[in-house]
Amino acid sequence: MTIWLTADTHFSHHNVIEYCARPYSGIEEMNEDMIRRWNDVVHATDLVYHLGDFGLSPARKLGQIRQKLKGRIVLIRGNHDFGIKPKRWKEEVGIDDVVDKIDVDEFTLRHLPAKEEDMVFFSTITGQWLLCGHVHERWLMKERQYNVGVDMNNFTPISLEQVRKNIENLENQKKEMGLV
Repeated sequence: MTIWLTADTHFSHHNVIEYCARPYSGIEEMNEDMIRRWNDVVHATDLVYHLGDFGLSPARKLGQIRQKLKGRIVLIRGNHDFGIKPKRWKEEVGIDDVVDKIDVDEFTLRHLPAKEEDMVFFSTITGQWLLCGHVHERWLMKERQYNVGVDMNNFTPISLEQVRKNIENLENQKKEMGLV
């Protein structure tokens, strides 16, 4: 089993195409491409942590999209996900679990990035990295935060192992430059 991370798919949300300059002509093309990319890497037995903003549509339509996606999905609710209650996410959409944040190994997973004053908590007190979404194409890594959103990850879920490698490479580069 592989653990995958993603965020900000915004399935069926037409305006996100313009807001984030996504390379799609419409929501059908966007949905189909992201479903294909998801299924190219995720297997049926894998676990996907979706860090918020799954889609903008009625639960029934999101359920149709969910049926096409491989793997088990834990949704960490984003700011656009609160319109559907957790019970409906599970029963009608087919999401396996719904939480507001979760710790996985050395990472805290939540939708929103930390405010500057909160970064002291992550970097100094816990030593953890925050994996998040919400910022779309604005940045990939900032302080001890890593954006797992589709806009920065080729519209494809990224494995937890690849996130670890990317962070390790970043920290090694900082050491070589004398920044740590």
